[in-house]
Amino acid sequence: MGKTRSGQATPKKKPSARRDRLQKRIEGIRKGLSTRPGVVPVLALLACAIAWLIDHAAGASFAMIAGTKYALLYSMPDGAMKSGRSGSVVYQRNGVRRNFVVPSLVQNDFTQQVRGDFGINSNSWSGLTDEERASFNNAVGFTYVNRFGVTKILKGKALYVRLNQNLTTIGQAPITTCPLPIDVVGLLTFDADVDVTPLSENFALTFSPTPVAADTSIVVMATMPLPAGYSRPSASRYRIITIWPPATATNQNVVGDYTSKFGAVPEGAKVFFKAYAISEITGQASPVNIASGVAHT
Repeated sequence: MGKTRSGQATPKKKPSARRDRLQKRIEGIRKGLSTRPGVVPVLALLACAIAWLIDHAAGASFAMIAGTKYALLYSMPDGAMKSGRSGSVVYQRNGVRRNFVVPSLVQNDFTQQVRGDFGINSNSWSGLTDEERASFNNAVGFTYVNRFGVTKILKGKALYVRLNQNLTTIGQAPITTCPLPIDVVGLLTFDADVDVTPLSENFALTFSPTPVAADTSIVVMATMPLPAGYSRPSASRYRIITIWPPATATNQNVVGDYTSKFGAVPEGAKVFFKAYAISEITGQASPVNIASGVAHT
């Protein structure tokens, strides 16, 4: 504390008040960006600098004030994309940054099965011989696309777990030696029609090429009934409802598989479906196809 001329102690300003003033300055800068496009580069850098000072000088406690979540727009000076968590801040692909909160641990039959399979496949890596592990460590040609759409190389234990997790999903035995990569025949088109007419319900899924290729299974996932305004449900909303074996023809009615998982679909609700192919030989997966349909009669 400081002292006034009369010798009385003056209280320190509360950190929260300083943070509030900094946040108001950021809001003012943000408004200036929208009304004065000629100074966007300079103000964008200044906004990033102030946000950095808040995160690093004011401390992680600023991530939540009085239990209120916040989100700030960010702009990288070189136009680079940024995503992921850094300390108490999570950067999103849409240019928004928010405070980090510990997600709730979802416990249901599906998540427990996935976690169990992952644990088994991960632990079995240590049971491989040196030669078997070397085959995965030295693998070439196995790639995946990250959240930025950039192709990355997959090898080692991560490759072993990924391939065997896919094989476990379609009921195939795990592999212990890395195979040569192949081109997985996925779906070119995928459409859904959700007809909930009483006594003649038909959740028709059509796809091409048809039938499903040899040594290939198609994993079909779906969401619970959602409002018709939904356009992009999160990945956590999907559940596996069925797996199509090789030679399965198009125009599959999955009403039984769906209702046994989610129950009846009311008219006007929207249902999303995902489908992707998995090689029964290598465990490689194709890109995901998404279709949706609004329930009608």
